[in-house]
Order: sequence, then structure tokens, then C-alpha cells
Amino acid sequence: MGKKGLTIPVTLAMTTLLSAADPNIEELRRMSARLTPVELRADTGKLSPGDREALKKLIEAARVIDCIFLEQLWGGNLALETKLKADQSALGKARFDYYWLNKGPWSDLDAHKAFLPGVPDIKPQGAAFYPDGLTREQFEIVRSEELRSNNSREHQTNKEQSENGTGAVQPRPQRLCGLPTFLSSFNTGHDIRNLWH
Repeated sequence: MGKKGLTIPVTLAMTTLLSAADPNIEELRRMSARLTPVELRADTGKLSPGDREALKKLIEAARVIDCIFLEQLWGGNLALETKLKADQSALGKARFDYYWLNKGPWSDLDAHKAFLPGVPDIKPQGAAFYPDGLTREQFEIVRSEELRSNNSREHQTNKEQSENGTGAVQPRPQRLCGLPTFLSSFNTGHDIRNLWH
């Protein structure tokens, strides 16, 4: 961040079809060239010192969110990122560049088809929010069972509170198959609780 301004890179896309499941370096460069970098500037000179400090914290938070997004997109994403970064060949760098533009091994401009070998052919529909291989039908069965179970527990709790006069309604637990909650399920290596201190 400059003294007087903030520059944010933005990418504009021009769509064409992915030509191969494992493109060579020239194909990767053509695919990347469909995305045009654009520089956006904002004058931060009129911001108070506190606002400038808050802006820095927001940028730090965005970097943490990038890591969370990578892990949410696909469970193998962070390991793949490490592997791609380690390959310093020209092809490895081109693969990493296009991977980073898409934040994963699937081309957003090509119907989410894989452009790297060794990954699912199409971006998983459930991303990493649900166990690999979970079908929509299985999800709906578990969801309906848990909703019935939660409604039954909530009804019993409300009945008990009404009978003992406390009147406090406890929030219903939100979970699916014991899946962890949003932030605790992602190991980003960052303690976001300390981000604002």
C-alpha cells in the first residue's frame, strides 16, 4: 500500500474453451492470457490514521480468507499448491500461475474442467464442505434425519423450560454428520482471533 493510494489488481476474463486436460506451457500461457490484469487505485491520503490501520488489517484478513477459500474449494488444494510452488520449471511456473488465477486446478473459464493431472476431472460440487463422494441424495437423507432429531430435542427443551419456568430457549445445534463448524474445520495456519489486535 502506497503512502497516498491503494492499488488492487483485478482480472477481467475473456472466455475460450480449454483445449486439453493437461495443457502444455504454450496452452497454459494462452489460457492465462484470457485474463487481463487491471489496476484499480484509491486515494487513501484523506483517511485518518485509524482508518489506514483498519485498511491494513482488512488486507491481512483477506489473505487469511484466501487460505480458507483454497481449503474450502477442495481438500487437496493446499497440498497441491505446495507441490506446484516446488516445481520451478517453466511448465511448473505456468501451471502454478494458472492455478493461482483460478484458486484451484479447475479452469473457471472452461466449465470448471481440470487443467492439471491427478485431480478430479470437474470441480467437486460440494467443494470441501462435505465428505468426498457424498451424493446429493445421501446429503438430503442425513439432513432430514438431523432436522427431525434437532426439532425433537428443541421441542423437548422448550417443554422442560416451560414446565420449570426458566423460559429461556436454547439455540438448536447446526451440524451435518458431525462435520466441524465453518472456521474450525480449516487449518489455515493463521489464528484469526489475533488478527485485530
